[in-house]
Amino acid sequence: MKKPWDFKLKSYGETKKTQVQSVLPLINLNYDFNEKEIFSLEDITNTFVYDSKTWVGSINFESSRELNDKIKLYCSYFSNNLAHRTCQKNKNVKVAAFIDNDWLKYYQDYKDLSETTIDFKKLIDFFRYSSKNPQDFTKIAIHSESHTHHEEDDNQNFSTTLTTGDVLVEHPKSKFYNLYACSAGLRTYDYPNLAQTYLELPITQGVLSSTITGSLIADNLFYRYLRFGYSFGTAYLNVMKRSLPSSDHGFSMQIGLVYYGDPTLKLHGCDEKEKSN
Repeated sequence: MKKPWDFKLKSYGETKKTQVQSVLPLINLNYDFNEKEIFSLEDITNTFVYDSKTWVGSINFESSRELNDKIKLYCSYFSNNLAHRTCQKNKNVKVAAFIDNDWLKYYQDYKDLSETTIDFKKLIDFFRYSSKNPQDFTKIAIHSESHTHHEEDDNQNFSTTLTTGDVLVEHPKSKFYNLYACSAGLRTYDYPNLAQTYLELPITQGVLSSTITGSLIADNLFYRYLRFGYSFGTAYLNVMKRSLPSSDHGFSMQIGLVYYGDPTLKLHGCDEKEKSN
């Protein structure tokens, strides 16, 4: 059931006419799943079920490789998935971050996930460090398009461009990513976007990203759920439930959030029964 409707979306005080790739209408399972669908703001608002307990995650390597490579990617992913589920609870998670100049004063809540965090001044430095020193969780805030990161210099000019190809070559290692990177999760159906590319990497289990301009605004709430032992899917779902009735700015920035990976996993590893909401 395609609904490629245009709608007015308020952002930064302006009204724009746009469309959104979103999984929110699918959470109540009223629609046949079709990743190519684009939904309107009205459609999302009217169909989202606030007491839903259904997660929506995407594990899709189909656009990535030849058949043998796809099989290897799926096998590697679920092997790491099992290892994460059955490991001893990790109380001291390793957290890293690259926050570009525009956001240095904001989005520091990731530091609540660990007693020690590592901050990088260049994204490539994080890539190369983590390739030898794997991390549990990484926050990346950078201007982006679906297949490209654009890093700023001290004068706020775009000085460095890193593509999906660079990500694959450098092989950064982190189990989970929060990409504050516009359109990093946009499905283009020609070759993998940034979020899918991070998911292909050796130990990655989950990537939170956005299909539009914007990304996760309610960082502190999201991380609070993770600290308290909730799964990434539950954290994502609860944040979205609380963002829908909020301000136009918060809603418009978060409405394109999508999760790549298994949403039932928890940051600290090991399967435990979740607390009731």
